[in-house]
Amino acid sequence: MEHIRQRREASGKSTVLKDSVYNNARKTYDSTYRIRKKLTDDGLTWEELPMKDRFKLFEELLDFHLGI
Repeated sequence: MEHIRQRREASGKSTVLKDSVYNNARKTYDSTYRIRKKLTDDGLTWEELPMKDRFKLFEELLDFHLGI
């Protein structure tokens, strides 16, 4: 939840989180773990990227796996 507060603060919004923010975060969290379980069960791999520089890291992973 801290990264949500930081993102809201950076955009000038209130850092007080409503129940709906918690509910939406919980749904996202649960969905992410269902997807991870499905990938693992199907013998596929996945990689969790840190919040900081995640788009840059994602591009680097793609380049690596595509041989670029």
